[in-house]
Parts: sequence; C-alpha cells; structure tokens
Amino acid sequence: MQINALQKEINELIKAGKKVINLSAANSTFFESLLLTRKIQKAFPKVLSRPYYEANTKGYLTARQSIADFYQKIDITIDPENILLTSGTSESYLYLFRYFSQDGGEILFPRPSYPLFSEIAKLVNIELKYYNLNAQNSWKIDVEDLETKITPKTRAIVLISPNNPTGSMLSKANLQDVLALAKKHNIAIISDEVFSEFVYNNEEFPSPLYEADNQLIFSLNGLSKTYALPGLKLSWILMKGPQKELQPIADQLELMIDALLSCNQFSQVLLPTILKEGGKWLKNYHARIEKNRLLTIDILSQCPNLEFHYPEGGFYIFPKVLNTKLTDEEFCLDLLKKTGLYVHPGYFYDFPENCHFLLCFLQDPKILKKSLKKIVKYLSS
Repeated sequence: MQINALQKEINELIKAGKKVINLSAANSTFFESLLLTRKIQKAFPKVLSRPYYEANTKGYLTARQSIADFYQKIDITIDPENILLTSGTSESYLYLFRYFSQDGGEILFPRPSYPLFSEIAKLVNIELKYYNLNAQNSWKIDVEDLETKITPKTRAIVLISPNNPTGSMLSKANLQDVLALAKKHNIAIISDEVFSEFVYNNEEFPSPLYEADNQLIFSLNGLSKTYALPGLKLSWILMKGPQKELQPIADQLELMIDALLSCNQFSQVLLPTILKEGGKWLKNYHARIEKNRLLTIDILSQCPNLEFHYPEGGFYIFPKVLNTKLTDEEFCLDLLKKTGLYVHPGYFYDFPENCHFLLCFLQDPKILKKSLKKIVKYLSS
C-alpha cells in the first residue's frame, strides 16, 4: 500500500526525534472514566459465572433487551427481536452493504464522508454512489441533487448525522424531505447515529426512528463513541418498518451474522451494566467535549483566513482555508513541517474542493488550546 506524503513526513519527523500531535485522532479514551471503569470491573464476575457461551445470531437476549429499554427512555419502542448485535459499526455497514447491493443494487452515500466506508464497500465488490452535502447551506443534504442520483437500482440511502467530518446535523425539515423522497421511490434508510449523544446548543436530535412514515429504517449505533469504549467492539442495528417487508431482510442479515458470530461474550454480558450505569458519566463526558468544542470555535474564529460551520454534533470541525493557492494536502504538509501538528486534508473525505481540513476537538484541553493557537499563528503569518 502506498504511503501518502503526510505519512512519510510524520515518519521522518518521528525518526528525527520530533514530536507530532495528531489533531485528527478521535481517541475517546482520552476521557476514560475511572468511575465507569470500576462499574464495568464489578460486573466482570457476571461473565465468568455464565455456564456456557450462547451462540445467538442476533446477540444475547439480555443485551438486546437492555438496548430496547435504553431506547424506550427516549420514546422509541423497538422489539428486541428487531435488534442485531455486531462487532463494531463497520461490521454493521458490511452486512447492510452486502444485502442492499444484491442483484446490482446501489447505495447512495453522503459526500464528504469518512474514507473507511469505500473500503468496506470494496469488500463486498460494490462502488458507492455519492450525493452531495451542501457546504453553502451548513452541510445539509441537497435534496434536489439527491433525487437526481436515484435510479431504478437504488436500494438504500445512507444518512450520517451528526456527520463525520463536517460536524453538521440534519435538521428536522431536511430529514423529513429525505424521508419523503425515500418513501416516494420505495428506498430504505440506513441511519448512522453513532454521534447522536453528542448534540449541542440544547437541540433535539432528529432521527428517522421518530420521523419515518412506516418505512424501512436501519439505525446504527454502539458503545465506541457514546461511552468511549471502542475496545469492547459492540454495536447494533435497530430495524424498523412494515414487518412484512422487514422480516425477509432481517432473516438474510441474521444468516450473514451467523457465518461469523463475531460479538464476544464479555461485551454482551457487560452491556446492560454499561447502559444502566453509564448515564451520569455520559453527562459529564458530553459537558467536557462541549467545552472543547466552544474552545475550538473561539480560537479558530479569531483567524480571518478560516471559514467554517460551527459543529452541531460529534467531535469534528471541517474548516476551509481562505486566501491560499495551496491544495489541501500541501497546506496540511506545510502545517505539519512548521508546527508538528497533523490534520487531515479534505480529499481524505472525498472532498477535494477548495482547501478544507479536518480537526478533532476530542483532545486534552491544554494540548488542544496550545495547538489551535499554533494553527491561528501559522495562518496569520
């Protein structure tokens, strides 16, 4: 695999003994909670006390029921039988991509988007079809553009809200327009909601689970982002819609999962404890990230050579560099060489227009503040 220029420079800097700060890393374990960890440790004997491993293709019923109870608290009723456990959201995508691409089916995906998804698509021998997020309209979905991308082969539309990399969130009106379009063309919705617990400005999170009009919805979420527990590798697919349409899809997805049975016993047994005990920790975690978000906005707003949409959710901001002739890669490379700060260029997210870069504000606050000021100083010079 070819190493890009940025990675080559990082390797050279590290080899020379220089320090590199990765401002693109979404390492949620920076905010590891001793309290939550202790609660998980106390629950560990439950794993050891289980007499045998249950090879349940959907996942342990106790785990699925705890997820159903978790959603019931936010007024979403879901049958545990319509919940599938997976080992990470990437695996959820793999199964759904495989199902909806059968017989030449096409899947519409937002652009810009996280680069991993195209690699997952390659594993099932498909090429994603992209629709645009409108940079001039707070990165909302351009519904007119979306409809032009729909063909008789279109089987599903992927929504990612809050979005990585843009930090945008679908408004209720924008979501309703997309759902109406999907219903008109009889297309399923795959809704990636892994950042749904990180919505700012006291806004409500619009989800297809609330807004859909008796349509096929596949909602993705998990422990990695919400509880800063990526190592447990436990995620889920919530399935909702007319049961006659949903059941054959659920049966095929379950058949695929049965081939791997990748969810480990440890994570499934711990899940009810995490969902039950993690509420207070999650509230504090959200507050700390919100402080980082406001810090990022405050410092970067002082730079006249930057233009950006204030993040409405998630961990990311996606600024545009003004008054430069550099490409996004050239900008990121020059920033790295002169400051030791590593950010992702926009083209990593299939967005080569202008000069954009991604920055994650999920960092130690002291490091984040110092790094942001370095970026402003660099751009001001």
